[in-house]
Amino acid sequence: MLPHDSKLKIDSFVIERYGKAQYNVIYDVEFTPNTADLSKKNNVSLLLQSNGKISKFFDPNTLNRDSLLQDYQKKDNVGSDELNQLLKIKVKSDRIILKNFTKNLIIVENKYRKRYQYDELLPTLVWKIEKETKLILEQQCQKATTYFRGRLYTAWFAQNITLNDGPDLFHGLPGLILEISDSQEHFHFKAIAIVKNENEINMLNYKNKIKLSREKFRILQKNYFDNPGFDMRTAFNPDGTQIKIPSIPYNSLELE
Repeated sequence: MLPHDSKLKIDSFVIERYGKAQYNVIYDVEFTPNTADLSKKNNVSLLLQSNGKISKFFDPNTLNRDSLLQDYQKKDNVGSDELNQLLKIKVKSDRIILKNFTKNLIIVENKYRKRYQYDELLPTLVWKIEKETKLILEQQCQKATTYFRGRLYTAWFAQNITLNDGPDLFHGLPGLILEISDSQEHFHFKAIAIVKNENEINMLNYKNKIKLSREKFRILQKNYFDNPGFDMRTAFNPDGTQIKIPSIPYNSLELE
């Protein structure tokens, strides 16, 4: 909880609106954060909103946070009550993937203290479709494999959901990808719920976000985990020695 006299000015943003989602798919994402300890797994639930032309993959808890921020932006300052409301919303991931199939473009955004964003052409994934099938959420799914940015993946796509989309960066199959994992099982995305409704696909476009290339984004990302205090003021122990912030184990989805 923050003190009652706390004040904060909300960062300025505009709302980008991309129409209504045709499908809302919740994925359980299990991943290995540290390759030095393969027994440890983390989990997060992420949401794919897709309508065939636009899709957004993100932490669904940001929907509540963004709704509050839209209200707070109308005020000159927000106080402790509003700030404490924001702190109650537990967002595990600030990573956002926005695919624009009409423009053949993908936007990736994440927050490493500051907001960073890059865009690139939709990457081409070369798929090999196999004969094997299985049921996921009562959907008949077919197996496909691909090698993408340093990892070999096995995917299962729903033949009856005619969206060539999927979680995170994945797309390009003749049906929605409901499950995908790499050969080492460092990353495993599996759909746990499909909701057909017309929720709005929106994105908060912050004016202070920093746009850069994918190459520079990946360098910054690595530097952040190797040296988490890289853009913080130097702090010292009571004896005058500098406080060293240890590196954070990080296992990137993209190795190339």
